[in-house]
Amino acid sequence: MFFVKPILWLIFLYNFILLPTAFASVGIFFKNTFFPLKIYYLKGENPGPTLMIQGGIQGDELSGIICAQLLTRAKVKKGNLIIVPRANWPALFLFKRQLNVDLNRRFDKHYAAFYEDTLAKAIFYLASLSQGLIHLHEGSGFYSAVYINQLRNPKRYGQAVIIDDKNYNNINLANLAKDVLKEINPIVLPQKYKFSLFNMMTFSPNTLYPEQKKSLTYNVLKNYSKPAFAIEVSKHIKQLDWKVKYMLKTVQKFCHKLGVDIFICWDKQTDSLVKNWFKQKISLKIIPKNKYVYQLKIVKESDHNNMSQVGLQFGDIDIDLNNNEVIFFPWEDKFIKIIIDGKVVKTYKLKRSVFNIRKSKYPILLYSVDGKIHYAFPQEHIQLYKGQTLIVYGLWPNTGEVINIKGYAPINALSNTGQDINEPIYLLKAAFLPKYIKNLKNKAWSFEIVRETKNLPPYKWIVEVKEPKLNTIIFSNKNDIFSINNTKLKSGHYQITIYPDSFFILLDKNPIPYYNQDIIYFSPGAHQISVRNNKTFDLIKTYNIAVTP
Repeated sequence: MFFVKPILWLIFLYNFILLPTAFASVGIFFKNTFFPLKIYYLKGENPGPTLMIQGGIQGDELSGIICAQLLTRAKVKKGNLIIVPRANWPALFLFKRQLNVDLNRRFDKHYAAFYEDTLAKAIFYLASLSQGLIHLHEGSGFYSAVYINQLRNPKRYGQAVIIDDKNYNNINLANLAKDVLKEINPIVLPQKYKFSLFNMMTFSPNTLYPEQKKSLTYNVLKNYSKPAFAIEVSKHIKQLDWKVKYMLKTVQKFCHKLGVDIFICWDKQTDSLVKNWFKQKISLKIIPKNKYVYQLKIVKESDHNNMSQVGLQFGDIDIDLNNNEVIFFPWEDKFIKIIIDGKVVKTYKLKRSVFNIRKSKYPILLYSVDGKIHYAFPQEHIQLYKGQTLIVYGLWPNTGEVINIKGYAPINALSNTGQDINEPIYLLKAAFLPKYIKNLKNKAWSFEIVRETKNLPPYKWIVEVKEPKLNTIIFSNKNDIFSINNTKLKSGHYQITIYPDSFFILLDKNPIPYYNQDIIYFSPGAHQISVRNNKTFDLIKTYNIAVTP
């Protein structure tokens, strides 16, 4: 049952030839979650260091996102690049700096309360695979070491190269940055937009920016002793193409100084691409599953760049539900919005549903788990897993019910009304108040969902959250089947079988993840495989494998 069918090899070769980026390998951490982390790995023509370039850690900073995405098309002459264009898709989806907490303030220690903390673990892991970090941002105003006016002063971040110290562990950050600025500033037009060096002196007890101690650049420098820079363009410059163009040129200069040579030119095609980033022919496809459950899917009729990211907002639910199942209640109007990189480009209004209502003696709880609709009767136990996303839609067939997920309160809510319908809940124990949690065996825990509609019976449901357990991993090809527990493996291409498919594997220091049914190549030699949870990035186990010719 584990042998690879010939068609799979054709699919593998087809995908290899038609990669979205001509020189990049592409992978996704947290596949089929609401916070996918897309990674591009560009291997150079000649050996050299690996640099990580990241944009979008804050969701309202579009320039860095587009710049990083354009860099995925670069030709790397020397060295390698790990590129993460959209580090925080849920925040970008709503074009907000943050949702629960600022992702760029979650790197100073281990946090485990929000999806941002899971992203931080993965991002910090990727940084460990590199020899340097270039972090792309967009700040307000224009940084100046002395106060000039309201827009140009030491408290502004725009048009700056930011470092955390002049020197650290023999890494001369200031001189590196100055060398880049000497090359880039003479070609910046107009000159009033040239870049400045901004040393936050984060290691000093007298720093004016103590919050920077929680940032990615500071902690990469401190924990990995690797050079880390932030490039900030200004939000007060309105020309998006201008900002992306000069950020791109600055990144190229930094890459060269850090030992990675890349080639990417700003031509008429690139200029047009950026200016027309949001102009695409996109439509909505509604696929009925039954009378009240539908799958929503975006159809790209013509994606002119294949580089933007498109999402779908359903009613009051503030996460991307593209290709997910949703529920329509009787007599309910819904607005559906199609969003490209934080900008609403289309809005649909779905009129009130008209269909026969299924009657029941007891109200039925309708909810989704990772985009799939389920239902439960009162007192029923719902079995879920750590890191899954729960959305309670309500009680069928009524609207206007109050459903309280006990112990959970949105961090940014102005008040806690007890109404948790349509609230995406990332199932981590730390997201709940301890007094509402019941600890079970084998690290499992539970909480209650309670109907609190006035003058109606207070029905409840019990949700049990377990840790997923890895059963087996098999590598198979046309001739052989190997268990991951084998100490020796023959070189070649293999299809991976992971059961359950809640996990993925990483091979050596390659940043691209492999999932169930993917094809992986093992070259002769010693290799290390690490297995991680796809929902939480928890490390499950590592294996050392010797591959023979």
